[in-house]
Amino acid sequence: MPSPSELPAYYAPVLALTGREIVAYASIALAVIGLALFFKYLPRWVAKSQGKKPAKGPGGGTPSPVGAGMPDLPPAVGEANILLLREGQQLGPYTADQVRHLVAYGQFDINALCWQPGQADWKPIREVLGG
Repeated sequence: MPSPSELPAYYAPVLALTGREIVAYASIALAVIGLALFFKYLPRWVAKSQGKKPAKGPGGGTPSPVGAGMPDLPPAVGEANILLLREGQQLGPYTADQVRHLVAYGQFDINALCWQPGQADWKPIREVLGG
């Protein structure tokens, strides 16, 4: 292992830290992570304590199709006019690219029903988007 004098100059601020400072910075980082997790799961805990089904998304409890750990939906390019059906509830509107993204990440099956203006009835995503 190289001695501190052999290390590149950008390590100097880290090498100057005392043990107490390192512990303090680590404690702050863990506190921030803890707060982020607390606020992420707080709505679920509150809903559970009230005997309700936890809402997974914003907008008055409308379930969000976006799962944990999944990248955000691509930005809406074009008209967002496709509605998706999950457990009898309409979600959306989404653009065709966003629907493809949701299918690619397993949030919706290619056979899930969708609707867009001009359709008489709900159809599977594969028929509407040609997948």
